[in-house]
Amino acid sequence: MIRHYFSYFIIGFFFLFNVVSAQTIKKGTESNNGIISHNTTKPILTCKILKKYKYKHLRKENLQGYNLLIKSNYTYSNASQLKNVLKANKKQIQTFINKVNIHSDTPITSKTLLGDQYPKAFFFRKPDKVSNPYNQWVKEYERLSGIFIKAMAEELGDREQDKILNYANRFALEHPRQLTILHFNGRSRDPNWEGISKYSAGHWIYNKGCYLEEDLSVSDAYIQVSDDSVFKTGFGLNGAKKNDDIVLVPIDDEGNKLWEQAEQVTLLSKEKGRIKVLRAQYETKARDFKKGKTYIAPHASGGPWGDVENNNLLWYYNLSSVCPVDENGKQCADVLAEDIGSWFAKDGMAFAFDGIQFDIASWKANKKSQGRRFVDIDTNGEIDKGFINGDNVFGMGTYNFYTLLRKALGPNKLIVGDGGVDYGMRAVGVASGMEAEGLCDWGDAYKEYAKPLNFFSYWKRYAITPSLSYVTNKIKKGTAKEKKDIERMVVATAQCLEIGFNTFVNTKSERPYRIGILDELVKGDENKPYWLGKPVGQIIDLSEQTELSKSLNLNDTEIETIGCSYKIEDDKLIISSKTNKAEKSMRLILKNVPLGTGDFHLKFSAKTAAPISGFNALVPRQITVSTDAIQDVERTASSVMNYINSLEALPCSFYFRNVSASNGDLEIEIEGGGEVAIENIRLVNGQLALARAFENGVVLVNPSLEPFTFHLDELFPDSKFKRLKASAHQDKKVNNGNDVGKTVSVSGLNGLFLIKK
Repeated sequence: MIRHYFSYFIIGFFFLFNVVSAQTIKKGTESNNGIISHNTTKPILTCKILKKYKYKHLRKENLQGYNLLIKSNYTYSNASQLKNVLKANKKQIQTFINKVNIHSDTPITSKTLLGDQYPKAFFFRKPDKVSNPYNQWVKEYERLSGIFIKAMAEELGDREQDKILNYANRFALEHPRQLTILHFNGRSRDPNWEGISKYSAGHWIYNKGCYLEEDLSVSDAYIQVSDDSVFKTGFGLNGAKKNDDIVLVPIDDEGNKLWEQAEQVTLLSKEKGRIKVLRAQYETKARDFKKGKTYIAPHASGGPWGDVENNNLLWYYNLSSVCPVDENGKQCADVLAEDIGSWFAKDGMAFAFDGIQFDIASWKANKKSQGRRFVDIDTNGEIDKGFINGDNVFGMGTYNFYTLLRKALGPNKLIVGDGGVDYGMRAVGVASGMEAEGLCDWGDAYKEYAKPLNFFSYWKRYAITPSLSYVTNKIKKGTAKEKKDIERMVVATAQCLEIGFNTFVNTKSERPYRIGILDELVKGDENKPYWLGKPVGQIIDLSEQTELSKSLNLNDTEIETIGCSYKIEDDKLIISSKTNKAEKSMRLILKNVPLGTGDFHLKFSAKTAAPISGFNALVPRQITVSTDAIQDVERTASSVMNYINSLEALPCSFYFRNVSASNGDLEIEIEGGGEVAIENIRLVNGQLALARAFENGVVLVNPSLEPFTFHLDELFPDSKFKRLKASAHQDKKVNNGNDVGKTVSVSGLNGLFLIKK
């Protein structure tokens, strides 16, 4: 009998060895610190093996997570070593299994950053740095509500992609209530990254091109072209000296471009009438091409980022609705959505992540690409800037991409896009929310301050579940104190708007940490996150005081129009044009308006009769007010943008600091055409200031340039307050721990957090 059992043991051992050895990790295997690297095969666990050693609560769909935590904590390279690990560490490994299951069972809606506890903040891009061992790295970044991390090498070829992915996936598994979000370039990618064979040559955006003037053989390096001026050398960001990547695409007798037969080349030099290129680049083969039957165009590109010598130009995705299809009938949007969807699958590279945030999430393609060129979105040889027959085909296709990605990721993953600029993402109803990079604009936290108030309010009003919007604080200019004051204003604004916050402004850290956290986020020296609790009531806009406001009499106002006409009906200003195309705009100028002096607001409600052509009613259109009556253009914007739609009359506010004339002109520009009704137009003279009550405190914001006095006894008559007490290295003057009386003054471009006593 003993011999039989011994025989069974030998058979079982060899079976186990063969099963373990036969299994391979799709993306690679581990080193001693648990990092999964590409293109290597090593043993991997299966649920069958884990069951053999009496592990419980196993789920096949969570196997990737079990593997990651076990590999991150134990070293093994063969079946015998794996067997010893599983036998000797049963309690700890069962804990890993339970952790992965808890992560899997935690709904996205229960993530702290998506809840109703404030202040809301997270670490942004700093977690990319993974030079420290994981156990040190995680202690730094588990202190807030999550991490937004650039884990992929789509921009920077020297990025430690495998290591970052492992750290981030492991963080997500071990911190199920915190968000782990992939930061990813939404406009372009390095063509060398992850290969481009799954994409057709027609899936990229090109600048204006030209045609082949002489037949080209596979061995030719010189190409005779009809217009060498369309090609550029020696360009790029940060002093880079890059040359164009170029496509050669044959044309059939019907004029169709045969993208599957295209060749990618790189420009070496150019001279009159011809260019010299490096053939057969980016996984393509050198081919013969015919004179007059070959279209040649430079890629629309961005970058390079980081190391400009060694990193590549980034090719723009053609996400437009007119993007050519590949041999499988798929556009770029289809392939990219499938590609990203595969990363978030149970066995994907980002299997434990909670979603994706698109940096540079363009809605329009009308900005110049590198080499200072406008794009030819349909590659017909003419610049179109992404508009065909007046329609924004790039935006239409981009909305379709977000729709496809939502289907690929499902309802429980977040999709966020850079939306705080005029060309930013507007996929409302599909995406989870928007980022404002710089609050008002890149590097600008206050000039166009009314714009983010409107944009974030719009996303909140029409939010899907789950939803997430946030601001990334970036400040270019100012002293250290000015930057910290403005940062306090930005974080206070974020909490009033119920959005998340992160910052690029450094705060001095406390040991043993490398990165400091603002006192306002953790109740000063008490170090208590989420200390404000839930919001109580709505935002109080102190510029809404009736004594500051007067109505504009339209009948007494001179109005000029450009590209539209107007009429006045029942105190409504109705603006209209014959066509409703995204490429066009309607403009009217209100002449000699009594602006008063000091800070000025134009406020009204607006509604369009229909969405912009090609879009649904949730996609907003832009409305911008500008004036030439600005005294200090360095400290306030001369134009302010808002969002409106055809669903309802939305409140719009346009804030200008310190206008220079008692009377001036106001120009209103409305994206698209059709008909728009504006009503209840008010002129307001006074500083903008905001206040918001929470369960355990209040937040005050002063985005004006002068100090503002808040009457706390009137705003919050049943409460008394005191200041935070600063931690060791932060502002002890603002946060001195003292009681606050009936009033409190907040300096210009600043904010204040108070504790409810």
